[in-house]
Amino acid sequence: MGTATPPQRTSSRIIDLQGYEFVCDEGSVWRIKEPLSGRRYQQAQPPFEASQAFTCICSDDPSQNHGDVEEAVVKVKYQVVGTDPNVQFYEDYVQECAYDAAQAGNSERSLASLQYAKQLLYVATHPVEEPHESTIQEQAALMWLGMNNAPYSPHLLAYGSDNVTPESDPERMVGGYIVFTVMTKLPGKRITIDWYWRLELAERDEIRKAFKTALLSTWRHHIYPKDSALRNLLWDEQERKCYIVDFEDYNMVKFEDPEAKWVDDYFEFWKLAEKPVHQQGLIEEEAESEERQAPFYLDVFCDAQSRKRDEVHGAIVALKDGKLCLWPKDPATQLPRKAQDGSSAPHPFTGFYLPFPTEDLPGQTIPARPILGLVSTLPSTTPSTSKSVKPKLNWIYADKETREVKYGPRVDARDHVTGPWDWTEDDEEGLTLHGEECFVAVEVARGGYGWEVYWDKDDNRLEGLGIGEEKRVLRCSLERRLVNEDNVKMQDH
Repeated sequence: MGTATPPQRTSSRIIDLQGYEFVCDEGSVWRIKEPLSGRRYQQAQPPFEASQAFTCICSDDPSQNHGDVEEAVVKVKYQVVGTDPNVQFYEDYVQECAYDAAQAGNSERSLASLQYAKQLLYVATHPVEEPHESTIQEQAALMWLGMNNAPYSPHLLAYGSDNVTPESDPERMVGGYIVFTVMTKLPGKRITIDWYWRLELAERDEIRKAFKTALLSTWRHHIYPKDSALRNLLWDEQERKCYIVDFEDYNMVKFEDPEAKWVDDYFEFWKLAEKPVHQQGLIEEEAESEERQAPFYLDVFCDAQSRKRDEVHGAIVALKDGKLCLWPKDPATQLPRKAQDGSSAPHPFTGFYLPFPTEDLPGQTIPARPILGLVSTLPSTTPSTSKSVKPKLNWIYADKETREVKYGPRVDARDHVTGPWDWTEDDEEGLTLHGEECFVAVEVARGGYGWEVYWDKDDNRLEGLGIGEEKRVLRCSLERRLVNEDNVKMQDH
C-alpha cells in the first residue's frame, strides 16, 4: 500500500498579538508591534503550526546586545491542532504501515516504517516542545548569514520559546510550542506580481540585475534558497537593492564559481522573467483549465476578538445590490437562508476564474501584463427549466476609491481593481487579491444581515478611509467551497 500527500491548509486568519511581550534565550525582552503578513496555517506535515511576521522593538536588553536596533522583525510560529482530514490522513497512514508490516512478515524495515508513522500521528495530535524542522532550519540559516555578514538577507538577532496558552488562538494546541525568531529588519517593500508588471521595463531590468547580485551573494555564503517566490523578495527603491528574506527551505551548497552556475532561467523560477506575452498565454491557458473554471461558493472564516464575530464567522458570501455581502447560512442547504422578514435569500456568490480582457483596462501597454479575473453567476430574472440556458455573469472587482468589493458588467469593472484574483498557493482554498487574503467585513447595518466585504489593501482594517471610525470592521478570510455540480461553461455578461 502506498502513501499520499496530505491536504494542506493556509489562511491569513489574524488575531491580535500587538503589544504582546516575549523573552528570548539570552534575556532580551521584545514587544510585538505591527503585523507584516497575514497568518498562515501549515497543515502539510506535523507538527502543524501557524506563523505570522510582525515588527517588534526591544523593551529590555540586560546583556546590551541590541542597543543599535531600533526596530526588528519577529516571525512567530506556534503549534496548532490538525484539521480533521489531516489527522485522518496520518491515522490512515499508520493503518497502511501496519498492513504493510503484516504483509512483510514484520520485517525490520516495515516495523521501522510503522514506528515512524506512529510518531507522525503522535506529533499531529499531541503538544510537543520541538518546533517544525523548517523553523530550526531558518534559524540556523539566519545565524550563519549573520555570522558571515551576508549583505542581502536578514540576520538572526535572538530567539525564544514558550508554551501555547488557551487564549492564544481558537486553533492552538494547548501546551505545544510557540517560537519567536527575531531578525534584522531590511528596507524595502515586498515585490508583488501586480506592482512588478506596472513598472517600466528599465526598472524591471534593474530589479532583475539587483536580484541576480543578491542571489549570487547568497550562494557565495553557501545558502541555496528553494522557495523561489516573489513574496520572498524585497526591493529597496532608495538604495536600488534586492533582498531575499525567507530561508525555511534551502540547501547548503559550495559553489567554486557561483557566477558559472547562473542561468537566466532563475528569473523564470523566481517569477521575474520578461515574458509578458508568454505569461498572458499561460494565464489564459490556466484559467481555461477545469480546476480554474470549477464553480465555487465563498464561506467566511473570522476569529476576530469581537462579540460580533459569530455574525461573520460561518457566513456565506452573497450578491446584493451590486455588492458582495455576508449572509447567514441555512443549515440544511449551506446556502443563504431567507431574510428575517421572510423575503427571498440573496443569490450566493457562485464564481470561477477568468482572464480579464486587458485591452479594456486604462493605461495598458502592449503587450499587456496578465490579469486573472473573477466572475460570478447572477440570479436568474426569468424562471427556466432548461439546462441549456446559460446563466449571466458579472465581474468581481474592488472599488478603487471606497474599497468595497462589488460585482458588475465589464464596463463598470474596468475602471477599478479587477485583479489579479487567485487562490492561496498551498491549499488553493483561500481567495486572494493582489496575492494577499486581505479582506474585512464591515457592518453597514445591525441585525446580523448587514455585513459587506471590503478589500483591505494595506492590511490595516481600512485605516485612513474613515470607515473604522463609524462602522465595525473585522478581519476575515474568504474560503472556496466547490459547487457539487458538473462544471458548465458560462457566457460573459
